Amino acid sequence: MDFSTQLQQFRERVGNRQAVALILAGSRQEDTAALLIGALQPKRVAFLLTPETHDFLEKVAAKLDREPDPTWIKRIAHYTDVNQVYRELRAVIE
Repeated sequence: MDFSTQLQQFRERVGNRQAVALILAGSRQEDTAALLIGALQPKRVAFLLTPETHDFLEKVAAKLDREPDPTWIKRIAHYTDVNQVYRELRAVIE
């Protein structure tokens, strides 16, 4: 199934629900992140990435057939350093 069909079906399931903000992990699952952004249309989006997933924003935006939004926040932390991940997540939330 192509992505545009998946997005349409997901939008139908979500209905009128919207998210004020989303924090997404750079899990290399671009489809999932793009579906959430495309269906929930959050006003603010933050990505918590690792050095290995630094290009995740661009891949998600490409799925949505657009450029990354300049308001999207991108934070990078090494996943093996729990304190660093926590600091970056805390910075996003604040």
